[in-house]
Amino acid sequence: MRRLLTLLAFAALASLPGLSHAAIIGPTNDWKPLREGARQLGISSRMVDRILAAGLEVMCPGTVHDNGGVLNGWLLGGDSMSFYTNAHGIIDIGRMDHKANFIEPLDQCGVRSYRDLAAHGAKAQPYPIAVPQNRRQMELASFTPQSDSPTRDRARLRLLHAIAGARALALPDFGRIKL
Repeated sequence: MRRLLTLLAFAALASLPGLSHAAIIGPTNDWKPLREGARQLGISSRMVDRILAAGLEVMCPGTVHDNGGVLNGWLLGGDSMSFYTNAHGIIDIGRMDHKANFIEPLDQCGVRSYRDLAAHGAKAQPYPIAVPQNRRQMELASFTPQSDSPTRDRARLRLLHAIAGARALALPDFGRIKL
């Protein structure tokens, strides 16, 4: 379990903009391509493939409230159509009104798979998220993640279409974890 959590932490670093080849921090804090760094840590190529198949870059333009951003998301459990990310990836404080708002236009938010980013870089195809007509039906731990505890900064979102080659990362007892 500890090794899996370490892998997820390293894989989360791969979502940083401009690191399309997925990188991790090595023992001397030098950036390395994910496969090379994983090999040095004894992580198999198969596990790297699993990380790339489950990891997502979540991006929202946020042009209405000037609150857009890019962060990571993960396909977890047995469902490769739902993904988990930080709630502040779709709700954030607007720079102009200083209130918690959906990052609008929310229907222009999308994801790119880590696997596609590693293969195609910035040319990786974005996939749209499914935005319910009533946005309050989105599965959010909090609508004000900026002022709540970090454990409330969670959201589960759905993809509008499946991503070819994407696979959820199975975690022990994942079904018992609440949003």
